[in-house]
Amino acid sequence: MDLRNGPSMPVVVSSEWINQGHFKPGALIMLQQGDWELTWPLDERVLLELDIRRVRRSEIDVRRVAHPRPVADRRARALTALPGAHVELSARERQQLAAMFAHLIHGEPPPDNLVTAAARIFNRNAPESEHVSDAEIKQRAHRVRRRINMHRVVALATLHELGEYLVNVAGLLNEADLEQLFPDS
Repeated sequence: MDLRNGPSMPVVVSSEWINQGHFKPGALIMLQQGDWELTWPLDERVLLELDIRRVRRSEIDVRRVAHPRPVADRRARALTALPGAHVELSARERQQLAAMFAHLIHGEPPPDNLVTAAARIFNRNAPESEHVSDAEIKQRAHRVRRRINMHRVVALATLHELGEYLVNVAGLLNEADLEQLFPDS
């Protein structure tokens, strides 16, 4: 069985043949038959145990795991302690970050430039006196990322990772935050 590790986290693989093999993000790992343990260094220890055996295709029970969306899993996230999930966001931070990560909230592909798109979205409905520059939005996002990283073992390295965390992991930003940006729509 071939396993492709995700693009942002290293993985530690152990089995009868490998004792804690460390693989980089994006690595392709060939798993033989047998019992395997895969561990990722996330905020909480995440462990996946696999038992790879040859079976007939008709005997395979396929189960799909859906990526949790902000609306679908609010209760589960509310009851889960995530480092950095309780960082307070000011109203201004919340509005600007919701504009920056509107694509994640809506389940759409990211824009070519997160910061420019965020400024355009935010400024569309803000009074002229409250318009913001790309630089201001970028600085604010990096300040929030640094505050969250103070509570995490594995730091959020990019604005894309910050967005995934705020929208899809911690559920700190959602459709209601966008509605505050566009009260008349």
